[in-house]
Amino acid sequence: MLHIYKQPTEYIGTRVSQQAGGDLIFFLCTQATDEIQRLRRQVSQARSPSPSRAASAVLTRVESERDEALAELRRTNTQRDNLEDKFKVRLWKLLNYRSFLKSILRNKFHAMQILDSG
Repeated sequence: MLHIYKQPTEYIGTRVSQQAGGDLIFFLCTQATDEIQRLRRQVSQARSPSPSRAASAVLTRVESERDEALAELRRTNTQRDNLEDKFKVRLWKLLNYRSFLKSILRNKFHAMQILDSG
């Protein structure tokens, strides 16, 4: 009966470790934020009073990419948290079932000893 729980817990453990990719997304988001700040400085230091259209387009594109990366980070973090919760619940059920089986085994063994001695 324990094999029923083994495969799902291994799968969930694997999925949780795969969600570590959220760290990469966070790193890329930080890089994008740094690039946005650099582009803003360049635009503000431009000689002309209004920023060029190309710089504005690049800045808008980078900001939208940053926003998408943040949304993806939030989504993967939520997924990871959900998988961790599922893992904890299944592990708790498995441990409870294991202790239940041990108690049944202990009772049967005790009954067998009584029958042997009597």
